[in-house]
Amino acid sequence: MLALWGLAFAFAWADKQAVPQGIIVSPPTSTLSVKVWTDFQLYSPGEAVRIHLRLSRDAYVYVYDIAPDGNVTLLFPNGFSRKNFLKAGEHVLPDKPDYSFVVEETLGTETLQVLALTKPIPLLELSAQSLDEAPFPKFTVQAEKLKPQVEQLIQITVEPNEWAADWTQFVVVPAVSHLFIDTEPQGAQVFLDGELRGQSPLQLDLPPGRVRVRIVKEGYAPWSRTLTLKNRSFEELHVRLAPPSPPTPFPLPVPKGGEGQGIFLGPLALGLNAGLNDQGIFSVGLELGSVTGARLGVSVSLTQDEDIPKYHEIPGPVEFERERVYNLGPETELYVKLAWPAIGALYLELGAGIAVQEKVHIARPSGVIEVSSTSTATEPLVEILPNGYRETEGHLTGLVGLALEAGNSLLSASFHTRRGLVLGVALEF
Repeated sequence: MLALWGLAFAFAWADKQAVPQGIIVSPPTSTLSVKVWTDFQLYSPGEAVRIHLRLSRDAYVYVYDIAPDGNVTLLFPNGFSRKNFLKAGEHVLPDKPDYSFVVEETLGTETLQVLALTKPIPLLELSAQSLDEAPFPKFTVQAEKLKPQVEQLIQITVEPNEWAADWTQFVVVPAVSHLFIDTEPQGAQVFLDGELRGQSPLQLDLPPGRVRVRIVKEGYAPWSRTLTLKNRSFEELHVRLAPPSPPTPFPLPVPKGGEGQGIFLGPLALGLNAGLNDQGIFSVGLELGSVTGARLGVSVSLTQDEDIPKYHEIPGPVEFERERVYNLGPETELYVKLAWPAIGALYLELGAGIAVQEKVHIARPSGVIEVSSTSTATEPLVEILPNGYRETEGHLTGLVGLALEAGNSLLSASFHTRRGLVLGVALEF
């Protein structure tokens, strides 16, 4: 399918004789020249686009995107990067790590127009939005009607030889990976993520990402592996199946200690607890061990944020000019707790552990509190998203409290350094 898309648009890239609708062509007598291009001519949904510019002299630069339906979006300047006076030479957009141009799911051809002038033009007046309202504003008219308005702004601002223009296109095609699987002997069943896809040898076209491959053939040991498939990659998997392992000639030893005895100083017990800190964050915990000994536990605090905006993930860490940090998922903790005899049926509980929280840092445009989004009847092929990167924070934790033994159970009230007040019960079984 990818090859068909490439052939369908190959002639469109041979030259620029057929100018798309709404494109402004550079004047032949200009003393200023500008060139625009992208890294690739083919992109797939989710990939980031970099725009390259080459200027023959210092100029004010404007770049806008023309979607297949004629809708036009200003890409540069924008709410993240407002200074559009560039020096002569080569430049790359995005010009800072705060945002990205990300390809959307819609398939088709996208057009980029660039204008370079010795003086600035009030291009934003043709949009109903300011950079404070929308970091990447949309124009109020479509490409064919926008063209004469922009040309008029150019004519009243600069001389005919003081401006230049250029344009380029790229094609959005489906994301696909090619996987060939062969086995020795052949005829083995091939499962992908638990679904039977056929027998080896087998050729498959798959979406990029992680896939679990399991190969099964009667009389041979099953084989499995997780693969990470990249977009437009060709992977070959050759597997030699082995005979099954012989059965164990002797029974496995039985652990010492007798029935009902655990490894934590006495009969096995299950503990449950719940916490609430001063920020109103609720948490729950589960423990396994001994009622009056040591217990190994895990807790989950409901710290995840619900209002995380859409963003483009990049490798981090990156220093953004402005950012906001969000919690991805709950905070999880692994800990050990000891019940130490104090007075009579009263015990002192001490605990320590480590808590892990995954976070995302998302860039925010300068001068704008939040990135606002606009919707149109037909979405463009490229969406401009703020960049973000994930990081995992670790915190050492501690707990101290009192517990009361009641029969085969232990009731406890403790203070936790991150979970706040924690109430729990441990039951022997």
